[in-house]
Amino acid sequence: MNRKEFLKTAFWGGAGLTLLPTASFASAAENVPNEALETVSGDRPVKCLKTHLIKQFGTPAVFENEKADELVNIASLTKLMTLSIVFEHVEAGTLNPEDILSIPRSVRDQTWTSGFYKISVDQAMRLAAVKSFNDAAIMLARKIAGSEQKFVRDYMAPKAKELGMSNTKFYNASGLPLTGRNSRGKYYRLDSFSTANEVALLCEHIWGDYPEHSKIFEDTKIKTGPRRGNEEFENSNPFLLGAEGERAAPYTVNNRTVNRGKSGWLSTAGHNFAAVAQDPNLGKILVVATGFQSWEERNEEMPKFFDQGFEELAKRRPVNALKFLQPVPLVSYF
Repeated sequence: MNRKEFLKTAFWGGAGLTLLPTASFASAAENVPNEALETVSGDRPVKCLKTHLIKQFGTPAVFENEKADELVNIASLTKLMTLSIVFEHVEAGTLNPEDILSIPRSVRDQTWTSGFYKISVDQAMRLAAVKSFNDAAIMLARKIAGSEQKFVRDYMAPKAKELGMSNTKFYNASGLPLTGRNSRGKYYRLDSFSTANEVALLCEHIWGDYPEHSKIFEDTKIKTGPRRGNEEFENSNPFLLGAEGERAAPYTVNNRTVNRGKSGWLSTAGHNFAAVAQDPNLGKILVVATGFQSWEERNEEMPKFFDQGFEELAKRRPVNALKFLQPVPLVSYF
């Protein structure tokens, strides 16, 4: 069996994703020798690449597109899709925010970032949105579909197709890499991938179609569970009004706000960020950027993208012609 055939049968499982028994989730594949890793996504290589898209939120107007059609590892931006499906179910009444999720040992062994043994659906949504906790995303997926695998196959993939995200592939609900060993004993790694353009479609869906549920992205802090000492964490959106801490960089130029933002990081992806910034007079812009080498670079570059977007919005703002009309003096000929 050649490599392409193996990937198709082992990883895709026909219409949906099928995980190998040896597959596991790892934040940076710590136990896998770097020289042995084969980084693939199906038969489409994914790279850490600086790309960005600046556009007017909710319209087709694009102000700047820098490699925005290139495939990139999106890391935890994956959770935007997970949360959009959760919001859909909450709105439809098929998922109760007060339902309790018990985090099993299997998930705690993979990634136990929240420190909770039990959490409500509402807590899980906030933990995933505000601080990108992986176990929260996994438990939300299991609650809806019964298993994370079914969630990817029956919900994430169809929603991506519905939104026109034809170059996007998800492997799980969190954005963690999927690692394991193939039939030849070689390590592999599968990363969820997309493009800046297609992540923008997802952002406009979740933040445009679910404005009320999306308010959880405005929480400035989130508290973890007893296993982590009830520690309080800052929102991973450093540009949020009221953001504090070492990485905080609130964007408040001309009373502007960035109340919708989602970060994503992996060593193989760099720092990714998607955000909606709003000017009280000009409206909203959407920026999706990937591949920053550090959070410092992200914090320096993203405000420049926001500024650029608002400059373009100002140029396109309809001019009120009435203010240019001068009064015509009345002349009497009698």
